[in-house]
Amino acid sequence: MKIIDMDSQRFVVQGFGYNKETDERAKEFLIETLPRTPYYYLKLVEFNGGRIDYKFSPRRKVLETFENKIFNVIGWKKGKEVIHTRHDLADMVATSILNHKMNQDDYEIFNSIFPEFKKRNQKGFDIEFLESKLKAFGDRIEINKYGYVVDGRFVILRDGAQCHIWNENTMKPQGFICVHPSGSVNDQIIIDGDKKITFNAHSQTILSKINYLLSPNLRCPCSICRNKPGRICRVFYNQLPAELKKEMSRNFEEAPSR
Repeated sequence: MKIIDMDSQRFVVQGFGYNKETDERAKEFLIETLPRTPYYYLKLVEFNGGRIDYKFSPRRKVLETFENKIFNVIGWKKGKEVIHTRHDLADMVATSILNHKMNQDDYEIFNSIFPEFKKRNQKGFDIEFLESKLKAFGDRIEINKYGYVVDGRFVILRDGAQCHIWNENTMKPQGFICVHPSGSVNDQIIIDGDKKITFNAHSQTILSKINYLLSPNLRCPCSICRNKPGRICRVFYNQLPAELKKEMSRNFEEAPSR
């Protein structure tokens, strides 16, 4: 990736996001203009177009997924807290990192990401409507106090939409894993008879992850695998414990190479 030109409003870049393993060679020479936002400044200038991975402290970390602008943000408040932020918080996450790079004692914006994330998710979050849609999956989805257990193997947490391995013995989440919801989602207004329902982005993220976990051999939305239809997402597959890989192998049309 090369920055060809920049000014106060935009970047002109070549080969942004090019992956030699999955992309056509022409993408390496593709020139595009990107806005000079906090996110793109951090991504292009500080991380040379690569995946953003930044540690604030031993208990505070930001890790970009393999989709641009989507982050796993890890904090600590009465225990480990993980949230999965979407595109709308990318600039806030980036600003928190840029500020901390200038002042190692500055956690103000980082700490504010968590309440802002929860406030946005709760706005228009119609739990009853989401859970009514999940009934279509029958006994493959179990609803409990944590969130939504898929096939007794995974759980999508209700508050943060993050995915964990589900421990059937302790009946608790364990082992965070990265699962990609499909694309950018916005609030949708659904008319159900005389009732107007907001199916918000948080609900759609949860539903998208559940759909993927129910059929993980479908085309993967992540940037690494999207050009290889029919393959299991390597990011997803390589996070699974050995026993779970073995148990799920019959679901895979083709086990990914490491």
